[in-house]
Amino acid sequence: MLNRRRPSQRFIATTLAPALVLGVTLALNGCERFQSVDSLYQDAAARYQKGEQKAVIIQLKSALQKDPKHAPSRLLSAKAYNDVGDYASAEKEAAKALELGANADQAGFELARALLGQGQFQKALDAAKVAPALSGEVLAKVLVLRGDAQLGLRQVPAAKESYAAAAKAAAEYYGSYLGQARLAAVGNDAAEAMRQIDLAIQKAPQALDSLLLKGDLLAAQGKNEEAIAAYQAAVKANPSRAAPHYRLANLYLVQNKPDEVAKAVQAGQKAEPGGLEGRYLLARNDFQQKKYSDARAHIQAVLRTAPNHLPSVLLAGAISAALGESEIAEKNLNRVISAIPNNNYARTL
Repeated sequence: MLNRRRPSQRFIATTLAPALVLGVTLALNGCERFQSVDSLYQDAAARYQKGEQKAVIIQLKSALQKDPKHAPSRLLSAKAYNDVGDYASAEKEAAKALELGANADQAGFELARALLGQGQFQKALDAAKVAPALSGEVLAKVLVLRGDAQLGLRQVPAAKESYAAAAKAAAEYYGSYLGQARLAAVGNDAAEAMRQIDLAIQKAPQALDSLLLKGDLLAAQGKNEEAIAAYQAAVKANPSRAAPHYRLANLYLVQNKPDEVAKAVQAGQKAEPGGLEGRYLLARNDFQQKKYSDARAHIQAVLRTAPNHLPSVLLAGAISAALGESEIAEKNLNRVISAIPNNNYARTL
């Protein structure tokens, strides 16, 4: 008879256990292949309610690979992309959601958010429609967005009316106070702007845009240490968001602290990998330090994804001018001047 020995415990521990772990891991990673589109969407919707936007985006990519025409997934993708500041992707998803017959009010609102985030104020205003059926906080959000777009177009009286109507529609919605703070800031009334932003924060203490604006207002007054504290509070309240880190980077750029800029950008990229704002800030940092070739590499990466981002087009023109590439510089700077005729920096270059 053959001498059949039982496998040793050592063999099981070193050979079979890792194999079992690998098998379980592969099974878990492949689970979503067997989920329906509706199941993937429902899971993403639940994650969205928990504020897990990055996970939502990943989940919905899987859903849309299965069914590119799933309108609810397109709409929720637009929301998540807007939340993380990827406005170009949000615009594409919202437009696709509208095309596929998603709720027109919701998809139109997300499209308007995306356009506003890209500085396309008139298009945002056109997309943010006040439908007769809207009321309460939903109506207030549309009105605040319209006010922000009007403010971007320097239509101050119209913006004032929009923010006032938003406050009337939903007195507890923080956005109307945030809008009033922006309005006061445009009117150089720093005290009123700070009063309104504090009201907004009282209504929604975790709201990222309010915390960021508070930091912006303090920085504009030269209160840099208080501004840093405000941005750090925003980081604490929203640990998975990159924007507070990038605001810190902006402040460090003004203070000409290149190492601090790099650290802040790195933290932002870790919070939200793949964003373009970090590359833009690194380009500005390198340009400020006269590292023009490095700056160009960063800004070209941004423009490949967002070719119409005017601040990046302007910076690309400035970099080309510094490198003596006159034709390329002129082409980029003329694009900026065509869009913003009163941009004196572009004209001077």
